[in-house]
Order: sequence, then C-alpha cells, then structure tokens
Amino acid sequence: MSPLSFSDIADEWVGLELATRARMMGQPCLKANGSLFACAGPEDSAVVKLGATRVQEEIDAGHGIPYGPNGPRGKAFKQWVQVTHASSTYVRERLFEALEGTVSV
Repeated sequence: MSPLSFSDIADEWVGLELATRARMMGQPCLKANGSLFACAGPEDSAVVKLGATRVQEEIDAGHGIPYGPNGPRGKAFKQWVQVTHASSTYVRERLFEALEGTVSV
C-alpha cells in the first residue's frame, strides 16, 4: 500500500471545506484558521506541521523523515515532517493532528 498523496488529500479536504489551498516556497499547501499545516513534499508526499517534539517522535518511530528546502540532507524545518508511513489511515491521522494545531484555544 502506498501513502496517500498530498494532491488526493488537498482535493478531498478543500472539497469538504476543512482547508483552503495556499503556497509555501512554491509548493502547494493546505491552510486552516490562518495557518499552514500541510504541504506537498517530494513525489507528492504529505508533509505536516506537528511541532518539534512530535516531529522527532515521528522520525524516531520510522514514520517520517526531516523536511526542509534541501531535502533530508539539508537544514530541516524543526516543526515539519514528511510522512513516510504506508498507511492511508496513518497519513490522515497526522493531517488531522496538524489541522488541530491550527485551532486557537
């Protein structure tokens, strides 16, 4: 099973009015509540904003790799992770987690 593509997610979430389309460094992104929370990574993978601690947990668990302007070998963004887990359910769960991070309490 291959991971759910960012394009599939973006089409679905925009259609459901969960997010709007945006761009970051030329990449297609998703935005909600005024904040970017997901974007397209290499090969249309899903990249999500989870916060530095959660990003490291995803990397340590083998479910994600660092994400940044120069790929895994460049300077990575501390709060963003490219999801590599093969389960569509897992990818969706990380997207919902990132979406929840846009909500102000």
